[in-house]
Amino acid sequence: MKFGFLGKSLLVVFIGLIALAIISNPAQKQLKIKQLDFKVLESDELYFKNLRQYYYEKKTREDAGFNLLKLKESNANQEIRKSYFTIVTDWRNDAAYIMLSVDSSLIIPHRLTISSPLDTFIISEMNMESHQHVASKVYTALEDEKVSFFLISAQNKEMEIWVDNEEKNLLKRILKDYFKLVGAL
Repeated sequence: MKFGFLGKSLLVVFIGLIALAIISNPAQKQLKIKQLDFKVLESDELYFKNLRQYYYEKKTREDAGFNLLKLKESNANQEIRKSYFTIVTDWRNDAAYIMLSVDSSLIIPHRLTISSPLDTFIISEMNMESHQHVASKVYTALEDEKVSFFLISAQNKEMEIWVDNEEKNLLKRILKDYFKLVGAL
């Protein structure tokens, strides 16, 4: 098969576009901070229920009308883990929240500090806005695979959390699912 000048040019442009797409594609999607809220669109909820909810253990709190979703893999080592995230869905108000759960013996009551080499995240008020803010900071910090996180304990000691790659991958998965659910990815 003989290619003319136009055929060769189109082939070079096509290969160049593919190479450009591969090079410029980030390993982790950027979080849309300005679109970050708690509202869940129907399409995002259907995506989550049909494709991602299988990987979560669902507990329903009838008194509050919330569903608590924890990754099934994280339940096996929950006694060992010092902290983990839980997705909280409020199906009545079409909202979803993220909640950071920490072993209460490790932190000062009503104050939580997570430190990484890039930033320090402080939750002084234990409300959902603070939890979502910390989750967004942790997610953006996870772009660097060598990042380490420390929990500042009640005795002002640093305790490393999310140590190995398996824990970081679970953390990244749950945060990615949450931010897709609220439309920020």
